Amino acid sequence: TARIGMEVQKYGRTTVYTSGQVTSVNASVCVAYTPNLDGMFIKQIEVQNKVPFGHAFGGPGDSGSLIVTKDKGARDRRPVALLFAGGPSGDVDVTIGCPIGPVLTRFGLTIDDGSGAPGTSEISGTSGGVVGSVDPPAPFPM
Repeated sequence: TARIGMEVQKYGRTTVYTSGQVTSVNASVCVAYTPNLDGMFIKQIEVQNKVPFGHAFGGPGDSGSLIVTKDKGARDRRPVALLFAGGPSGDVDVTIGCPIGPVLTRFGLTIDDGSGAPGTSEISGTSGGVVGSVDPPAPFPM
């Protein structure tokens, strides 16, 4: 569960590796998809990058990136949210993520505990990569 001030990180297609800090856990945001189509999202997680203004935590093409905790201990790389939007908000660039709990519930998923023990799901592993301390996989061929 995200909390304000929590250190997080992600690896995205566009902005590659970035780290940030959760600034809201109950954000209501309006996302403009086209000039005539907006979407309203409530109870979302807002993240700001840890580097100076001008460097966003996420960018176009990063949608779907898994936002995970950033901690030196056993709580490192725990899923927090799925990145789906972002942009300027006042004087800062913010990134919006959908909390991971409702996503897991909606699709009947659980998080792999890394033990290597088989789970009860028919789906195992990742789609083309691993979550861990190794470099991300090469891009999928189109």
